[in-house]
Amino acid sequence: MLDQGQLTVNGGTFTGNAAADRGAIYSNAGIYAPQINDATFVRNTAAGSGGAIYNNSSGNSINVNGSIFTGNRAADGGAIWEYGFGGVVTASTFRGNSAGSGGALWLSENSAEGFTDVVIRCNSAAADGGGIYNAAGGVDSLTTSTLSGNHAAGHGGGIYNQEDSSLVAAGSQIIRNRAPGGGGGIYDGPDIVVTLTSSPVTGNKPDNCEPPGSITGCTG
Repeated sequence: MLDQGQLTVNGGTFTGNAAADRGAIYSNAGIYAPQINDATFVRNTAAGSGGAIYNNSSGNSINVNGSIFTGNRAADGGAIWEYGFGGVVTASTFRGNSAGSGGALWLSENSAEGFTDVVIRCNSAAADGGGIYNAAGGVDSLTTSTLSGNHAAGHGGGIYNQEDSSLVAAGSQIIRNRAPGGGGGIYDGPDIVVTLTSSPVTGNKPDNCEPPGSITGCTG
């Protein structure tokens, strides 16, 4: 594992790391903002949070570019558990990751995470948020990204918004995700603001968005 002192990762493969409480790369201090470029994370596990990457630094965030996350597992945030503010994930793929909540990503109330040109596909959660779990108060964005084929056993196959949080999606697709509890595409808790711009939420089961009528432009 690499700790907070490793500020920049350029390339490399992280495979089969097993941690009692945190991922293959972790940060706990408030003075670091690790940058992950062109790296691959495969089958890393954490008994706690963040199978591949764990960040519990409220003052900073982990930024990811051009990276691949496959088959990582954790109690929360199969690939990434993020508490830092203002992180950016670009041109990266999350596939086949799993967790109790947030199959691919678990984002805290502090996160304000931005995703651009990201693919989140075929991830799963034993509870809520097959693709993304957006915790209370989080403000996150999706731009030209795709969430598809993700599954949650509870709510929010694609995205689970807990409460008092917001999501802005532009030029993105949230398609063919499923959650038997409802909100196959997006599930919203109380006081959620979701803005969809040229971002279809279609073909999700048993419905696209829940509660019904909670998101303008999302029907069925």
